[in-house]
Amino acid sequence: MDPISHLVIGAGLAALSGEPFSWTNPIFLGSALGAVAPDLDIVLQLKGDMVYLKHHRGFSHSLPGLILTSGLISGLLSLIYPDWSLVTLFIWTLLGALSHTFFDICNSYGAQLLGPWNSKKFTLNLVQIFDPVLLAFFAAMIWAARDGRLNQGYLGLALLGYLGFRWLMKEILRKRVLKFHNGEKVSQLILLPSVVGIFSWDYLLETGSGNVLGQVHLFKAGVTVTKQLAKEEPNEAIRAALKSAIGSIFQDFTPHFHVSYYTEGTKHIVRFFDLRYQLKKEFMHSATVILDHQQELIDAIFHPYNAKRNIRITS
Repeated sequence: MDPISHLVIGAGLAALSGEPFSWTNPIFLGSALGAVAPDLDIVLQLKGDMVYLKHHRGFSHSLPGLILTSGLISGLLSLIYPDWSLVTLFIWTLLGALSHTFFDICNSYGAQLLGPWNSKKFTLNLVQIFDPVLLAFFAAMIWAARDGRLNQGYLGLALLGYLGFRWLMKEILRKRVLKFHNGEKVSQLILLPSVVGIFSWDYLLETGSGNVLGQVHLFKAGVTVTKQLAKEEPNEAIRAALKSAIGSIFQDFTPHFHVSYYTEGTKHIVRFFDLRYQLKKEFMHSATVILDHQQELIDAIFHPYNAKRNIRITS
């Protein structure tokens, strides 16, 4: 989720304290700072796209990371606002930090909640990276908290109602996609919130013969297939590419990827595509492994964000 949304969500949650809204109020300030702090891992971008993408939404988004950053922020605020209880400031700062990881888990990129013990990125594939409804909801909470009056019960039900609606919409569309592909041997179906439109979803269907990508809309009949990718038969080149450093990195980076294989003269070319994100009908993240006729590595390239960006992996 984008930083502005996290900031507004953090401040909106602080409205539940019953305090009148003010950016000089340490409860609002702590919750808002806690809600944006996990994305400070953007400093890893200084070491390059590969390092950033590998570690983004890692330790800084985990429970130990959230507790650590919340402790640092609330400790600093207690020095600036000595009349406020450190425990109170920590609780509201941690609530904001937890909201960050929770809503990141709600979208399709996920977050490493249990790091460093478990490197898995949990994801619910429920809301968009930028969700205008959630942004408007928490902005309304801040507005309503200007005079310190807020009906927490109704607002809590409204939030649960929206997330429940998203889950119900996903299940309805899941059934529609399965009905459309009736007769195919489906091994897995993943629905992902589309980057355009709150009622649009992308889907990834894995079958015995390959991957099918498509789109479906709650208020539009039918299903649109956008890509059909045939599964490559396993061979020595593909196995070598999967065992290479970049193959391991790519498998850690995404749980849903496609492998393609072709030859150029004596060279074997293996490509990996992250199936979760597309931009202008092209996959945002991909990788290329080039092997010689003896399956020895010649080159390994990661393409973050578009196919023209090249980061060579030397080990």
